[in-house]
Amino acid sequence: MPLINPSSLSSNRLNIAGLIINIIGIIFCGVGVYSFAYWVIYKKKAGKVTLYLLGINCVTILFLISQLGYLYIESIPIRIIRNWLSISASLVMGLMELEIMCVFIILTNANFTMSSNFTTYVRVGIIVAHLVADFTFLTDQIWFNSDILPNDYRTKWEQIGPGMILSITGISAGIQSSFIIYKVRKFFITRETIAKSQQQSKDATAQVQEMKSLYLRAIMLLVLEIAACSTYIISLITTAPTREMLLSNQAALRQISYGFTGVHVYLETLLLYAVANQVKNSAKANRVQSSMDSRTQNPPSDKGLVDKSTIVSTDL
Repeated sequence: MPLINPSSLSSNRLNIAGLIINIIGIIFCGVGVYSFAYWVIYKKKAGKVTLYLLGINCVTILFLISQLGYLYIESIPIRIIRNWLSISASLVMGLMELEIMCVFIILTNANFTMSSNFTTYVRVGIIVAHLVADFTFLTDQIWFNSDILPNDYRTKWEQIGPGMILSITGISAGIQSSFIIYKVRKFFITRETIAKSQQQSKDATAQVQEMKSLYLRAIMLLVLEIAACSTYIISLITTAPTREMLLSNQAALRQISYGFTGVHVYLETLLLYAVANQVKNSAKANRVQSSMDSRTQNPPSDKGLVDKSTIVSTDL
């Protein structure tokens, strides 16, 4: 018996809402897959960041599709695939949170001390944390003939585990979004102070527009994170007259939470892509400025030789 009976869609609005939002999450991730695949295939920009973001959207869309099968079809292979994909989706999202935070810290020159191996240590920590959190999946859930744990416990963890792990990831993402909002607001205050004392350059104005875009995306992400986590928490405390209806309502609420997560992943990959581009543009501008300063201090000789330090690579 599946968790949600397809025949109940005509009478249970919550199930309909869960299905619609799940499909919306799939559509958003599908747009993400198309967008980044277009950059890789047609624009020939197969950089590490683009490939990474393409992979994140692919994993998430596969998880959301498998979640539909898990809820509406009683099939052990689908359950196994869904469990593995839930682990993969939560892991890549956790790693993406780290990448966004590190890149944004570089972009804003935040007062945050990082050793040369900081990112490596945190990345390893995230992987270990997911392995521990998903221990039941890795040791017992994947092989349904195993009797290491009671069947009732396995069933409960199979339904609740992915949501708990994704909620923890969502909370960390919420903290990250709040940090970005705080830093961008601080940036605006600084820019307003500078603007009052002197006229802004075109580059400074463009940077303000880019930071406004980051600010709006961070707010949207924070709203989605709150919605996804709140919906999941409601699924834990909801009640119903019968056990069958309770399981159906809980599954529908978690489906809504996962749908919000799909939209969140798409927007967050766009955020990481935008932040990474800003870092590249900022680095390029700094190299150009350094080259100009070098030419000013060391003018070319009368023989017309070109100073190699003035050559700036455009292969970013």
